[in-house]
Amino acid sequence: MYFGESGLDLRMGEWSVTAGQMVAAGDPVAVVLLGNGTPAGPRIRAPRAGVIAAVHNRNPMPAGPLFSLRYFEDDASMMDPFADMEAWRQQMKDQMKKSRADVVKSAGRIALAMAGVILVATIFGLVVWGDGGAALMAFLGLVVMLAVLRPKGTKVNKYEASLKKYFPD
Repeated sequence: MYFGESGLDLRMGEWSVTAGQMVAAGDPVAVVLLGNGTPAGPRIRAPRAGVIAAVHNRNPMPAGPLFSLRYFEDDASMMDPFADMEAWRQQMKDQMKKSRADVVKSAGRIALAMAGVILVATIFGLVVWGDGGAALMAFLGLVVMLAVLRPKGTKVNKYEASLKKYFPD
């Protein structure tokens, strides 16, 4: 879901623990990096208090445990080591949706303003050159409007594709 090219293309960064080290429940054990190497923000945390038995320090991540932890049953509840990841994932999803909505809103404003300009130009063409001038002004206005709005549509499509790929739920 998170790691590798089929997920969000996240990588494991530097581990803050080593084998044999004692940890408390909730202690950060690893940094998560984006595919380009910058920190993503969330950390993987120790699910329980205990001793780190092994750390798998490889990218791409192996299909299996990221680290091993020896602990004693003490009736303490186990916490989710990926809780930060889920919060980060939701934050990224919300940010993408907001960016997509901002582009759509911007395109709507541009389209409305350009429609007004096209209407004025068409009336001007009708008054000055007759029916042919009005048709030409309307046609040129629509071509310019489409040329201006096409990049916005492409950007919206990219946001849609990313949302479907990375956040299918």
